[in-house]
Amino acid sequence: MPDASDAGSGNGKTLVIVESGAKADTISRFLDDDYVVSACFGHVRDLPRRAAERPAKIKGQPWADLAVDVDHGFQPYYIVPSESKKHVTRLRKELRQADRVLLATDEDREGESIGWHLLEVLKPKVPYERIVFHEITPTAIEQALESPRDIDGNLVEAQESRRILDRLYGYSLSPVLWRKLGQGTSAGRVQSVALKFLVERERERMAFVSAEYWGANADFAIGDSQLSARLLSLGGVELASQTSDFDPTTGQLAASNKRWETEESLEDIRPTLVNADWLVSTIAKTQARMRPAPPFTTSTMQQAASNRLGMGAARAMAAAQRLYQGVDLGAERVGLITYMRTDSVTLSDQALAQAANYIQTTYGDDYHQFRTYKTRSRNAQEAHEAIRPTDIARTPDSLRGVLDGDDFALYDLIWRRSLACQMADAQVERTRIELEAQLTGRPADDPAVMIANGQVVLFPGWYEVLPPRGDGQQLLPDVNEGEPAQLINFEPKRSDSQPPARYTEATLVKKLEDDGLGRPSTYAAIIKTLTDRNYVTRSGRTLIPTFLGFGVIDLLTQHFADLVNAEFTADMEDTLDQIARGEARAEQHLHEFYFGDDGSESGLKGRVAEKIDTIPFWALNLDESGLSLDLDGDDHVGPDDIQVRIRGGSSFIRRGVGDSMRTAPLPPDMAPADLTLAQAGDLLETTLQLPRKLGHHPDYDDDVWLLNGRFGPFVQLGEAVGRPKRGQPKPRRASVPKDMELPDVNLEHAIEWLRWPKTLGEHPESGEEVTVRPGRWGPYVQSGDERRNLKDEDDLETIDLDRALALLAEPKAPRRGGGRRGGRRSGRRR
Repeated sequence: MPDASDAGSGNGKTLVIVESGAKADTISRFLDDDYVVSACFGHVRDLPRRAAERPAKIKGQPWADLAVDVDHGFQPYYIVPSESKKHVTRLRKELRQADRVLLATDEDREGESIGWHLLEVLKPKVPYERIVFHEITPTAIEQALESPRDIDGNLVEAQESRRILDRLYGYSLSPVLWRKLGQGTSAGRVQSVALKFLVERERERMAFVSAEYWGANADFAIGDSQLSARLLSLGGVELASQTSDFDPTTGQLAASNKRWETEESLEDIRPTLVNADWLVSTIAKTQARMRPAPPFTTSTMQQAASNRLGMGAARAMAAAQRLYQGVDLGAERVGLITYMRTDSVTLSDQALAQAANYIQTTYGDDYHQFRTYKTRSRNAQEAHEAIRPTDIARTPDSLRGVLDGDDFALYDLIWRRSLACQMADAQVERTRIELEAQLTGRPADDPAVMIANGQVVLFPGWYEVLPPRGDGQQLLPDVNEGEPAQLINFEPKRSDSQPPARYTEATLVKKLEDDGLGRPSTYAAIIKTLTDRNYVTRSGRTLIPTFLGFGVIDLLTQHFADLVNAEFTADMEDTLDQIARGEARAEQHLHEFYFGDDGSESGLKGRVAEKIDTIPFWALNLDESGLSLDLDGDDHVGPDDIQVRIRGGSSFIRRGVGDSMRTAPLPPDMAPADLTLAQAGDLLETTLQLPRKLGHHPDYDDDVWLLNGRFGPFVQLGEAVGRPKRGQPKPRRASVPKDMELPDVNLEHAIEWLRWPKTLGEHPESGEEVTVRPGRWGPYVQSGDERRNLKDEDDLETIDLDRALALLAEPKAPRRGGGRRGGRRSGRRR
């Protein structure tokens, strides 16, 4: 390792500043005592988040809430957040003992910006330099120390521009949402476009009209073999067999070259097909080569982690962070993967050589194929490297017992993908067998046709390390053309055309990347913001926009459409990339965005000022045909009209206006596609019956009330309504079971329900209380924010702490409901 005295005065230490404690711990083991490795724990400066944090010199300025002087070059005013002050104090103390500083923050733009902010805060009077590395290994750190550089001002300017742009966007548009939807709602430059994708997809699903169509499977006896096939065509016309054959808005057949069969039509032809003389008419074999996928970028890693491992983006990134920062292997502590925030598919020469050696040694020369990949992402930074193991010889099996859970699963996936991308193509042979029969009363050139498809792997290639789901094979019996076949079983099979699939975390990340939106480091944070603000709920892996999410997007789309336009947002990313390359300056870009490019009111500031007082409250009309956006206000609402509204960030149903108006809260996890007119009526009927006093509790000096809330009806000790004020205890409450009719609820029921929850003990990891109680959707255990329903074999009265902990350790079940499979149904063929 280089000696610190080579670059400093020789009398002190070299202070190496990194971003995390784990990273500092790993790197410190590679360096001698002349180095002190210390963590800044992320950003040490940021724009103030609250009025109380604003510097005194900007208070009273018209732009003070932005903390950006928009009148003088968009000068930002930073503060050291309270949570960072102790870290800054420690770093200043360590700096006094150093004669050199090395800024070793992450190698992306955000890391470059953090390094610059450290200089601005610490103001070192000793020499300082920047070092970067994309893996935490002794060799990588040694190479970084041998090639320090200056802070890249262009990267810093690009990152600062991004931060200012996000502040201007969010702080200008969010007040519009506060007025119409409630405090706590917000707009974000990329976040809002991502939400728009989800809302648009949900509306496509709501408008979708499903079609019922029928096909058939059949079993044939051919000599001593049996073959399964499906009905392809009748009368020379293929059967409609997929969603794209139907019009999504009418449910009618859209493919003019297909025929639409029903159960009745296939049953009518069954005797003819069963009694026909079938033969094997065609056997077609083709060979294909299956190429491996490139090594992982951030987004493709998140997608694969979701699809193969069931990990969300945030969970996958947390595991990747741990693998990158360093893992204690006993004899050493070292980073196991390269930097996990990257959009490059490039591999270093060293990595390529390691992969080649491992593949040739383990599988043979035939399995190796040298490959290079080119990044196709719109805003990729090719200087980075793909995500890969730091040492390909460190196999997953060698790390069993060292890694577990998510860390092991993700490392295994990264290791396999990195090897597979340097392996030979998998070679497969595909076989298509067609069987024909002449049907009575039809011309000779008008047969019925059945087909069977199969596939065998001729050479596995990269399948050896990363096999496809299943084994990649579909075996067919060995038959010959012209051989007779007997149809021994014929089963009509119903299918329904499917609406467009909802986005999952994986498909949303792919959409954002394909459209050039956001950066690798932001995808997980975007999804977290959408869920934290209740714009989106989860059902298993799918993301479902809430009514609040609909309201946010409808208001922004109706009045600021270009600001939630994907192309406009991607163009902003392009401009930020130009700034990072030194090809554009930030001030001009920010001025055009905020003030407009011609001095008019075409910029964000002028448009918000013009519209904020004229935007109507958001509403969705609900009738037999579904939900539709209302833009006309209350003047046209009749006494029986039902609308979905939002106040204070919570959605509710409203029927009528004025004195006859009735409202009912909507369950927060109800998908817009689930709400029907009948359900709305039931919710409103519930509110007419409540609140109701049930009587006096014999064990408490208080009355028991039956009330209604966002999660349904509940009983409560005391009449207090709404959330308790800060510092006040929550009233004792219990949900009314789902199968209980409200008129039947009496004091005895309430007393029984209110004796819960029962405390089972303390959680050994969090220290939080573990309780069990009945719930509207069945009994459940809870610790902190984690809840799990009891299983059929569990007993509410006798469950103990060990069983409760076992339930809490299980993955969460998919959210109840999750939306209709389609929008409306077309019924049967018309």
